Amino acid sequence: MLDVRRPLPLPLPDIITDSAVFDYSAWDVALATESLAYIDPQLVAMISDAHRMQQMVEDDHKAIAQVTYSFQNQVHWLRGLGAYFGDTALHEKLLLERYEKLLPRLDKAIADDE
Repeated sequence: MLDVRRPLPLPLPDIITDSAVFDYSAWDVALATESLAYIDPQLVAMISDAHRMQQMVEDDHKAIAQVTYSFQNQVHWLRGLGAYFGDTALHEKLLLERYEKLLPRLDKAIADDE
């Protein structure tokens, strides 16, 4: 596998990379209307932090998709996949940690506002 001069044995693995798609419409509306100014700054920071982690997961997917669409060497491609899955596993773990901290705070803020 490490010798780039030797082809990989057939059949080649499935090369489809698929990831979660995040919807940013609420964030975009909040920025456009400047409504974040009316929310607890610490909560806004937590939301922003989770938003950034979502972007990192998407960036991981964009990078591996670009490599997948243009790869010419299976060994380098597989190395890239290894790095992608390692990075994405970490980024998804960090994103879930942020969600776990953020969601109770959001629930409380929404309940307090009703």
